[in-house]
Amino acid sequence: MKNLFILITFLTSFIFTSTVIAQKQNFSVKSKRAIQLYKDADILATYNKDYARAVFTLRTLIKEKPEFVEAHLLLGDIYGKVKRYTSQKKSYMKVLALVPSDPRHVTMYYNLGLIYQQEQNYTEAIKFLQKIEDFPLASKTITNKAITLKQVCEAEILKQEERSLTLAQD
Repeated sequence: MKNLFILITFLTSFIFTSTVIAQKQNFSVKSKRAIQLYKDADILATYNKDYARAVFTLRTLIKEKPEFVEAHLLLGDIYGKVKRYTSQKKSYMKVLALVPSDPRHVTMYYNLGLIYQQEQNYTEAIKFLQKIEDFPLASKTITNKAITLKQVCEAEILKQEERSLTLAQD
């Protein structure tokens, strides 16, 4: 009976602590209204798949609080989901302007590398993919994906150089 009580106490405190930690996210702004709008937009996008309303909410929020890093990041993620890659890139570049090297945004660096690779701007792609290797806490999955994509970009650069040499010889 005593062991059961200890187990229940432990589980209750673990669940409570996990809930408090999950709810207490550090945001780049302190405005409760701005944070609530951000959370609303996140729910609209994540659970309701209402990307248009989420984008509208975030764009309105960013006009009021242009320094709200997380809003720019979420907006970029949503643009990626709806395949608006130019807008996604602009949102991510705004994040980089606000916080130039944040290891919490490792997926953003991968997505930027992917966008630049699709645009055939391999040098820029490599720049962002290389950044992931500078973050030791990045997951092995994202690190391996970044290494693979970086190798693809390097191979494409070599192909371009070979084509240039062949054209120059002709």
